Amino acid sequence: ITVLGALTSIGKTTLVNEIVYHLWKNTSKQIGCAFLEADNGEAVENLLTIHTGHNLALEDRKNIDFDKLHTDIITDGRILLLDHNGAVDADELFIKLRAMVKGSGCEVLVIDPLQAAITSNSNETVDDFMDRLLKLTKETKVSVIVVSHMRKPSMTNPHNVNEYDLKGSGSINQIAFNTILLSRDKMAEDDYAKNSTMIQVVKCRRTGMTGAAGWLYYNKQTGRLERGEPPETHTANQEDEF
Repeated sequence: ITVLGALTSIGKTTLVNEIVYHLWKNTSKQIGCAFLEADNGEAVENLLTIHTGHNLALEDRKNIDFDKLHTDIITDGRILLLDHNGAVDADELFIKLRAMVKGSGCEVLVIDPLQAAITSNSNETVDDFMDRLLKLTKETKVSVIVVSHMRKPSMTNPHNVNEYDLKGSGSINQIAFNTILLSRDKMAEDDYAKNSTMIQVVKCRRTGMTGAAGWLYYNKQTGRLERGEPPETHTANQEDEF
């Protein structure tokens, strides 16, 4: 179980989509996706944006010929999207997740976000969800990526986040094998800084190695995440070039 945590609108789903696309492109794995805050049309559009390298969200939908874009990423059947119709409870979700693994052979599951699959953020509810998820992974050997919201942001430093800020019970981080946190100064005046995301690994059960893990830059034109650099370094480099 890998937990991916960040505050709202930081880009958790964007990163998850990149991971799903990477797995589809570079492995033979079946991937089951429960995008609980997006309908399947939005999920498909997001994956097609990555596949084509063209940000479809910037286009007028009337001008997009989706039939021409329906390439093998959509038709080969290796990415399964959960049809939740805007509502799902934990019992129903686990039935469908198990069916994805047992019936469709999914080796990787994505749940985005955890908070949309539970009735409350109480310790008891979150503990039960994470316990059931752990049992599913141990029984089936499936890998799971869980997206989690975080609590109220720091008013002084948007990158001041830690695993104790995950929204809900401490069991989210306790049960996770890996916990990765994202942060972004989305109100920054500098455009590069505003679209730059810092990555921190705060838990890695296998190696114990933790700490800063680099930066990602969101390219608005392509809709893709690229290797980034600290905004202050980027600004300094730009000034040197000038």
